[in-house]
Amino acid sequence: MIGRYKDLNAYRQLFQKREFYTLAFGVLLIALAFVLKKNSFGFLPDLVAICALVILGGPIIVEALKGIMRKELNVDELVSLAIIASAV
Repeated sequence: MIGRYKDLNAYRQLFQKREFYTLAFGVLLIALAFVLKKNSFGFLPDLVAICALVILGGPIIVEALKGIMRKELNVDELVSLAIIASAV
């Protein structure tokens, strides 16, 4: 058996989750940004990369803000700082 789980239902459950498709779409946007950048399409690759950043990093930043409002610290705040710093 190739893969992590012997039971195929685990994979079926994975493909039914919204997070899987969000991640796949974000990865496709990143790949598209690289292809567009290589072919010199002006500002379009940067716009596509920012869309990927919002799709993939947005939920983490929102959860970090919620944690700060509840006065709870977790890894989301650290990851949010890294996302914002890399974007800047």
